[in-house]
Amino acid sequence: MATRAPDLPRGRTIIHRPSLGLLSLFLATFCIGTTEFVIAGLLPEISRDLTLTIPTAGYLVTAYALGVAVGGPIISMLTSRFPRKPMILLLMGIFVAGHLFGALATNYLMLMTARIVISFSHGSFFGLALVIAASLVSEERRGRAGALVFAGITVANVLGAPGGTAIGNALGWRATFWIIAGIACLAALFMARSLPDDSARHERSNLRDQVRVLGRQMVFTSFLMMGLLTVAVFTTFTYIAPSLIDVTRVAPDMIAWILLGFGVGATVGVFLGGRLADIAPGRTLIAGLLLQSLAFVALFALNRSPLAMVVLLPIWGCVNFMSGQILQARVLKGAAAAPELASTLISSMFNFGIAGGATLGAVTLTSGLGYAQLPLVGAGIAIANTALAIVVTQLDRKALVPPSAAPESA
Repeated sequence: MATRAPDLPRGRTIIHRPSLGLLSLFLATFCIGTTEFVIAGLLPEISRDLTLTIPTAGYLVTAYALGVAVGGPIISMLTSRFPRKPMILLLMGIFVAGHLFGALATNYLMLMTARIVISFSHGSFFGLALVIAASLVSEERRGRAGALVFAGITVANVLGAPGGTAIGNALGWRATFWIIAGIACLAALFMARSLPDDSARHERSNLRDQVRVLGRQMVFTSFLMMGLLTVAVFTTFTYIAPSLIDVTRVAPDMIAWILLGFGVGATVGVFLGGRLADIAPGRTLIAGLLLQSLAFVALFALNRSPLAMVVLLPIWGCVNFMSGQILQARVLKGAAAAPELASTLISSMFNFGIAGGATLGAVTLTSGLGYAQLPLVGAGIAIANTALAIVVTQLDRKALVPPSAAPESA
């Protein structure tokens, strides 16, 4: 339970470890991450229940990603003056309401509306959660507090999405929506009980400075590579469940276990990318994108072998998330002088990429190509991204040569 340290100024509250406040934020981000990623595994169930084609159902992914990407920054700017605790509880309330409405949806329009409502709450939640997490602990523990909040996403990849898919296959996709809503209610209750009402106000950089750093080479090229990376991944991953069923001939009840392998690989990639970003970010980025290209080729060549897909999907997840983690670090390094807007736009750019990938996959399928050809589309994008990474890494080296490296003059 939260306890107040006696000597802290301005009523500062420190939550002793383990912090219920931080754990409540972790649980909330787990719900948000699960609802974003689980939809890929539920597409076959949703398409059958609502009498949709798979490509049409895939636009649920597109709409959600666009809602996060566009709605998040807008809502964050509009609500920045409101107290943090009521605001984050309101966002979680909207998230729950969207799931209840979605679970009761009787047609595609209702479900699409629910997904858009949920995405708007998702889009503005993360930045606010990180600020609150930092206010709960002493300064030297803020990094770990933020890491715990973000860990909700990786755990959602490992457990939430595969678990939600398994529940959807066993009990119907609506059961997954009901359960996510229930866990989110629990997270909101924990936040209401544990988060302080007097969170310290976050000091923001000047808005002009925040916009200005977006024009730095290291920042805007990172966003471009993020977009390309995510488009490449989600052109294939959005339709991974029907691809495994129709092309690889995997039994539907095995999909959740295969996606679990992808999630484990993704989690390893996040931590591996974070570590390598501090050691050799440029070389690691190029290697990661090159490995991603090779993984796409392997997915195409071996997509009729269940054993090969079981092995390849964790490797693919690892190199995808490793590269993404390095690009995030690159953005924050380039925008260090005024990182607030840039850090918010990281989520937006990834979700623009998700929307673009889902749309490109749907267009590819409706053009007459099949699920088996989707990895080739991703491979082409990944190869182009690798070439771009080589160029910008050289630009980084030239731009970051310190003045002390030049010959000294009298």
